[in-house]
Amino acid sequence: MNQCRVALIFGGPSSEHQISFLSARTIAQALGDLGHEVIPVLVDFNCHITSLEEGEAALKGQLHECIEAQRGSTLAMLASMDFDIAWPVIHGTFGEDGQLQGMLEAIHKPYVGCDVRASALAFDKFSTKALLHACGIPVLPAFCIDSREIQSWDDFECFKCAFEDRKVYFEHSAFQLNWKAFPMFVKPNAAGSSVGCSAVANLEELYTALQSAAKLGDRVLIEPACHPREVECAVMSVEYSFAQTQQIIKVASEVGEIIPAADFYDFQDKYVDGDAGLLIPANLSDELKGQCQRLAALAFNTLAMSGFARVDFFLTPEGLFLNEINTLPGFTVISMFPKLFEASGQGLNATVQEILIEGLFQHAKRRNTLENTKEFRGHLT
Repeated sequence: MNQCRVALIFGGPSSEHQISFLSARTIAQALGDLGHEVIPVLVDFNCHITSLEEGEAALKGQLHECIEAQRGSTLAMLASMDFDIAWPVIHGTFGEDGQLQGMLEAIHKPYVGCDVRASALAFDKFSTKALLHACGIPVLPAFCIDSREIQSWDDFECFKCAFEDRKVYFEHSAFQLNWKAFPMFVKPNAAGSSVGCSAVANLEELYTALQSAAKLGDRVLIEPACHPREVECAVMSVEYSFAQTQQIIKVASEVGEIIPAADFYDFQDKYVDGDAGLLIPANLSDELKGQCQRLAALAFNTLAMSGFARVDFFLTPEGLFLNEINTLPGFTVISMFPKLFEASGQGLNATVQEILIEGLFQHAKRRNTLENTKEFRGHLT
């Protein structure tokens, strides 16, 4: 493959701003090892692009966050840059919800990972659940409440009356959630890394958790709380090599398990305390392992995904349930996605190279022109 100028876009407005720095450093190292040129594009909390010098300092570990860049239009800045392909590494809002992908498509720039539609859909937890449920993929029951309604409740008594009036919606939703079956789990409908998630044991705790989660997005998701084993699969699209391999989707041959140190695997456990363990391979029967891999590939295909993703499952006494799909999984030294492919015999550099090639291919396919197809083939020679 020819050398590429890769715009590594990281930082962003979410609580995972600093985590994005760690992922970007891992990817930058691999890209450098492969002979590609890395252009660091650091994005501040207002989604503005900083200077190239600040981006380089961040990749070197000399800068750990960027609060405010005070620059012009992000779209105009991206359009003015000279790069062959972009690699979004912004976890959470702006990077995983389709906004950044939309900007890159508007200026006709290739990028790795899922497109606008798949990114936006996967970031919306309830919509993802509804689609997967309709397609026969097992998910936990859930219900969504508009944050504006939650914020309209003046006090706890108002909240109780509202819930009593609306319980019919719970009982007749597609998932038939029993709204009085505590404990429950509350989280923002569109946020990453378990930010704003709470386990609640009664109505008073539910009221408090809803008020907190409503500050982090326009809808709040409620699910029955379970105490599952958490297992994860890594998936990539490799459509560029279909003529040789007859394969469009590649699933890592190993499945991993999260061993949380806290009551559940939250942001504190993932990134602050760092006490959670990763078990690769997970201690699963061959049958369960195969079921995880089949459902991961099916969900990836159902949401029309491309590029790469991590598919997370809950394993309970009642069976295996797909929890969520992460379209820009972490690439830190402790992240599950690269570790699963490494355990399956594919090293980090090879994984990064495949993701890069697939990004170029998907761009050529989106443009659907002979010229772009030739351009893509040229990158492989």
